[in-house]
Amino acid sequence: MAPQPVEHVARLWPALGLAAAFIVLGAVFIGLPDLGAAVFGLAAPAGEARGFLSAIGIRDLALGVYIASLAIFAGRRAVAVLLTATLMIPAGDVILLSLVSGSASAWHFALHGLSAAVIGLVALSLLRRGAA
Repeated sequence: MAPQPVEHVARLWPALGLAAAFIVLGAVFIGLPDLGAAVFGLAAPAGEARGFLSAIGIRDLALGVYIASLAIFAGRRAVAVLLTATLMIPAGDVILLSLVSGSASAWHFALHGLSAAVIGLVALSLLRRGAA
């Protein structure tokens, strides 16, 4: 399947920006796992458990590639559906932080909440553009 015209991709810049953010976040978890854990809001584990940080990074990288691929090859509706499902990630992160470290800083809760808001707003904007 051939890529969509440049104009199509240009209209999806918010989704492509999210894709880039997930790719960068994944690279941080892989290359700088202590920083990745700190940004998330939990202490980096020791020993073999540190491998989970790389696993998180690989999944974030893959999500970024999924979003970019759908934006380029499939279109707004497919990206909006994926992003709507992706809202489970920041929601789960907030729940996890609450359960594991109820004393996590307000900054970390705000970061995950902001993440959800941005993902939701991009999904909504893509759906609205598709309806116009």
